[in-house]
Amino acid sequence: MIAKKIKKTAFKKQKEEVCGFICFENGEFNIVEVENMAEDKSSEFYISAKSFLYTKQNNNLVAVFHSHPSGNEELSKYDKTCSEATCIPFVVFSNKTGKFSVYEPEFLDTEKKLIEKMKEELCQ
Repeated sequence: MIAKKIKKTAFKKQKEEVCGFICFENGEFNIVEVENMAEDKSSEFYISAKSFLYTKQNNNLVAVFHSHPSGNEELSKYDKTCSEATCIPFVVFSNKTGKFSVYEPEFLDTEKKLIEKMKEELCQ
């Protein structure tokens, strides 16, 4: 289950934002965790363009995820801007509230049915 995988990853590093990708392969969702390249990992995340492009070209990329170690699950204006720029949904998990939030950009470069399936799994 994708929610458990993201939570497990987020709780490994509770003082910093973890990040990566949600991909759909062989009938199930998996995550590809990548290094957070931000200077201040406690309050922001940065994924290199190289990691993003490699994952997009070699996987069925559904969404980008990251955690909020101390804040709520709401996406920042910057998160939404990045989602819109990449045409990929962004998912945030809050270590504090234990909840997820999903932002879908206006234009999508992923299958809508996979986004809906992902959202169902995150809300279980």
